[in-house]
Amino acid sequence: MTERQTVGPSREVERNGNTLYRDTRPHFVRLFEALKSDASGFVLVGGAVAVGIEPAFAVPAMAASILFSGWVLTRRVVLPLRLPKHAKRLDYNHPDPENRKPRMSEGIIHLGQDYRTRQQLWLANEDGRQHVAVPGTTGAGKTSALLSLCVNPLSWGSGFIFVDGKADNRLFANVLALARRYGREDDVLALNFLVASGSKHSATFNPFAWGNENVIRELLVSQIESNPNGGDKGGNHIFMQRAVALLGALTPALVWMRDFKGVPIDIESIRFATELESIVSLVKDRVF
Repeated sequence: MTERQTVGPSREVERNGNTLYRDTRPHFVRLFEALKSDASGFVLVGGAVAVGIEPAFAVPAMAASILFSGWVLTRRVVLPLRLPKHAKRLDYNHPDPENRKPRMSEGIIHLGQDYRTRQQLWLANEDGRQHVAVPGTTGAGKTSALLSLCVNPLSWGSGFIFVDGKADNRLFANVLALARRYGREDDVLALNFLVASGSKHSATFNPFAWGNENVIRELLVSQIESNPNGGDKGGNHIFMQRAVALLGALTPALVWMRDFKGVPIDIESIRFATELESIVSLVKDRVF
């Protein structure tokens, strides 16, 4: 029987992708970088061992230890992103845009830790107001990662809005447990748009009943644009523009009649208002 041959790399020759990279910095730069880390304590331990072996080294070792400790304690403290606000020191990773001078530490959003260096990751207030993408496959932990970020506003005494497109039931339990940890379980409000047949709807938001003219107009225009049979396609472009202009003119009138005349806004009333006879009677006779 012939021996089976395997084509491809075996376990013995496989290498991690990180092994392909080499640190090209000079040796003294890497040495200074190591002395700034937690490994700096081994230098003092080595000096103490040398003094124990040869007491004559006590005086120079003491002077060198004092100088080395002063250099280590006065070094710049830099984290991968921002320094936390409670550090109360200059953050060289957060310079002023005008003069590029370091500003005081302003980190208030704790993201977690670097999985290699174990350093804390903080964001400032202005960083937290930007959009962030969290990519990942199914089951990678995207929801858990976003939920961990919600701990920050709760620790400030503030709140957050969490929109889950998959409507996982465990998310509500996790949010409620997190709110209870901070004594805020009475502030949790769930809007569930997926309810069983016959169950009472928990979603009480009605844009036609409470929205202003801009909200209602944008809602109706988005329905026209997303319609597969209409929208801005082919020869429908001119008609879509006319429809958008018509809705922009009718929506303020419908909202005014809802607020001051008690006329509710729904799909039927909007369809009736877009007819030519209704528009003429509304403009000429002010009758709806």
